[in-house]
Amino acid sequence: MTTPENDDAGAALPSHDLLAIRSQIHDLKEERESLKEKKRVTQVQLTKIKNLVRSSGRMPNEKYKQCCDAQSKYIAQIQTIEKRMGAIKLEIQRLADLEHYHPERQTAPKQVMKPEPMGRECIEALVALREKYQAFSADHTRVSSMRTMAAEFAFQLNPIIKAALKG
Repeated sequence: MTTPENDDAGAALPSHDLLAIRSQIHDLKEERESLKEKKRVTQVQLTKIKNLVRSSGRMPNEKYKQCCDAQSKYIAQIQTIEKRMGAIKLEIQRLADLEHYHPERQTAPKQVMKPEPMGRECIEALVALREKYQAFSADHTRVSSMRTMAAEFAFQLNPIIKAALKG
């Protein structure tokens, strides 16, 4: 739904407040729901005509032509409704993007914490954990799927330990 005040789809609209954007989204969703109902009713009418043509067998030419014209009319109406619904969906997405990136909605950027280097005791704990799971994976009295899982876990710990030793 393009109106003079929101004609420029790519630019942020500082003059719009969050409430107005949400109101437009709500109105468009209501229009879309009304179009869905209209499409459903039109599809029911189209189905009735299709069933009439299928079940009637041979019908007079004039009646058959009327049914074909009605089918064409309903198909065109459905296509028009679907086009409008597609345009409404795009407009809702555009407005949702405006709402999401609206200056009133933005918060202060989150502080990204830098990971601290691992302490010696942490690295030793990881090494001990790796050795424990390697020993578990070598124990043939255990179920094979558990041994496989333990071996995989121990293998995945290796790059973590190496990175910790470098860092």
